[in-house]
Amino acid sequence: FEFKEVKLDSKTAVFVPQDNVNKEEYDKGVSLVDLFNIYSAGIVMGRDSLCAQNSKEDIEKIILDFKTKDENDLRVKYSLGKDTDWKVGEAKKDIESGVGKPVEIAYRIFDNRWTYYSGKQNGFHCRSRSEVMCNFANDENNLGLVFSRGDSSARKFSNILAIDKIVDAHILAGPSIASIATLYIAPDDISKERTVNYNVAPLKTLTQNLSHNVSEKDVFNYCYGVLYNLAYREKFNDLLKLDYPKVSIPANQEEFDKFAMAGKRLIELHLMKANVSKELDLELDETQNLSIEQVKYQDGKVYINKVTAICGITEEVWNYFIGGYQIIDKWLKTHKGEVLDYDKFSHLKKIVAIVEETIKIQKTL
Repeated sequence: FEFKEVKLDSKTAVFVPQDNVNKEEYDKGVSLVDLFNIYSAGIVMGRDSLCAQNSKEDIEKIILDFKTKDENDLRVKYSLGKDTDWKVGEAKKDIESGVGKPVEIAYRIFDNRWTYYSGKQNGFHCRSRSEVMCNFANDENNLGLVFSRGDSSARKFSNILAIDKIVDAHILAGPSIASIATLYIAPDDISKERTVNYNVAPLKTLTQNLSHNVSEKDVFNYCYGVLYNLAYREKFNDLLKLDYPKVSIPANQEEFDKFAMAGKRLIELHLMKANVSKELDLELDETQNLSIEQVKYQDGKVYINKVTAICGITEEVWNYFIGGYQIIDKWLKTHKGEVLDYDKFSHLKKIVAIVEETIKIQKTL
């Protein structure tokens, strides 16, 4: 036997030899958890079936019930059973306080829901993460980055997503819950200005080779563009899966501008603010069954049940992942038991177009 000493990294403690050549280069980059001053895990609801609703009207009905009904009636109506970490009485008190309001939440990728949010810990949500989520509650024009600690079991690194609202801890799936950092820190007092959520020293390191000053949004866009670069992901895949992701320092202004421009477009797409849609066809039989039941991809078609298929989604788009979720498959299965009506079909068309353009942009970097 030939023995080789494995020198452990103090952060990751991986008991296998590492590619020291790539690691040395990778470690010169700036970690997201160093770049951002404040970040936290996402919201843990505790009772997703109750706390995450498809529409504002649905969550408003729940809010009204929690204001007007007693605890026993609420348990029966919503099949709540015994208290766990989430408690009916505490949720009721939270809603009765009137501090919160109905808001949209980034529940899964490209799949927003409605919830009640006050920022109270152990209220309507088990873990409200108000130290970061208040920056969305107090600033509707804020921007955030969702990332997570590496997943060594994942095939490829893809744990990065832009958001513009409060976010669920499991939006990226995988063994590590999602972390969220906002671009701006928003004060409770609306008369005061928001501040940028970057640490000075890491920001200076990241921009040291640039020929002119850049905005905080440009830096945000650059980080997003780099972390969606397929060559970067491929080269540092094993290292990206070990810890929180690091972003390489641009060699010059041209390199920075290239990735910042790509990142800006990707963020526009992933926030679903881009006006894009993919033409898809439905293949139906005489039953006209549009119920989402058993989802599978076969012969270039996405079947939502035994007799109905969606045509026009390529295998490359079908197999696209962000985090631990296969985007289109996950979206359809999340809506299992529902009818693929006009609104849902239009939303699906947009998701397919977003994934298509994301792939195109990644191939140009």
